[in-house]
Amino acid sequence: MTKSETLSSPRSIAAPPERAAAEIRAGGLLISFEGTDGAGKSTTARALEGRLKEMKVSCIRVDKWFAQVGLNEDLAKHVETLNSLIFGRPRSVASNLSDEYWFHALASWHRLVDDLIVQPALQRGDVVILDNSYHKVVARYLVAASLPENIVLGSFEKLSEPTLTVLLDVPPEIALERKGGFTPVESGRNGDKPSDFVGFQSQVSAQLRLFAGARKWLQFDTSLLGTEEIVTMILENSQVKNIIGSRRG
Repeated sequence: MTKSETLSSPRSIAAPPERAAAEIRAGGLLISFEGTDGAGKSTTARALEGRLKEMKVSCIRVDKWFAQVGLNEDLAKHVETLNSLIFGRPRSVASNLSDEYWFHALASWHRLVDDLIVQPALQRGDVVILDNSYHKVVARYLVAASLPENIVLGSFEKLSEPTLTVLLDVPPEIALERKGGFTPVESGRNGDKPSDFVGFQSQVSAQLRLFAGARKWLQFDTSLLGTEEIVTMILENSQVKNIIGSRRG
């Protein structure tokens, strides 16, 4: 995404098509967190994990820094290598490779995590907490309009469908205060001014809200609600409550 690119308006797209729940989730429960940068996804995911463990519910939390649950040494090393190439790359490397390259690298990461970690855990009947799923990637690329829409949407359509998706929203000005800074990716590579971050994140947030409305996600404004309040409301959701009730202990 370059400075010369014009950001698009949010598109009325319901994200990759949903498949039958029984086909994907098997016996487990998949709770996915979505939101813009600085919305509080990791904080809330960790708090939910802690609450579930207090309840003696078998669960795992998966994010880009913790994604080697239950893997043998060779697979864990493979995951670590791909993680380092994508998320640990120097800024000079990122700036010399195309948007298309990074998009497909991210799609490969989400496919790898789904195949090796999420699906096996669901088959075991675990609760899987997915911190920062793929919809933010989709929203960013739809806003930037730097790749064809069918490629952006189609690259993720076969991943496991969450039982419940939670959108954490926050005004980008507050997100910036929380973060204290931002990367070029977080401003859409449109500049290094705070207004560049705010402008890009505002459009990504609008796209995520379109997804949320079309797919009936839970939505919370983290500038108005505390983490523990949000976790309590997630656990009170009827789908979550029914499934967790059968897995406790």
